[in-house]
Amino acid sequence: MKIVKLLDSELERLGLQVKIVPEASGEAGGDEEAKLDRARFLVTLRGSLPATDAQASGWRIDDLAALAATLAYLASRQGKASRGEVERLLSSKLPSWRVNIALDRFVRLGYLHEDENEVLTVGWRTRAEVDLEALAESLLTISEESSEIGGREG
Repeated sequence: MKIVKLLDSELERLGLQVKIVPEASGEAGGDEEAKLDRARFLVTLRGSLPATDAQASGWRIDDLAALAATLAYLASRQGKASRGEVERLLSSKLPSWRVNIALDRFVRLGYLHEDENEVLTVGWRTRAEVDLEALAESLLTISEESSEIGGREG
């Protein structure tokens, strides 16, 4: 663990950090060293990615929106939902062929996890790269602003 802390302090100068992602999101208790043996170690940005840089990331804006909507939906459903429910949600805004491609991609890249019963949960990569609290706060802020604008017009 000392090596990880040393690396993290060196990466801080570059605006990066070492992030330790446990194997399972609900892992609690037990031997700390055994947990670290099963954890993933990643280097990520220390802060959030500016919108201008996000455009250059190679992601389509509708894929980012689909991922954000999926993560928000999972959060509202205590962290899990059937794939069918998520497909219906996303199909209201995207073509169904695009929805299937996007969900398969999110699972393949580790942003979502799909079990044998086609239940989707947050994946290891989301826990590493996405600040779910900031996402929820952003969505609530956007929702409040929309309500205020709608209230003034009506």
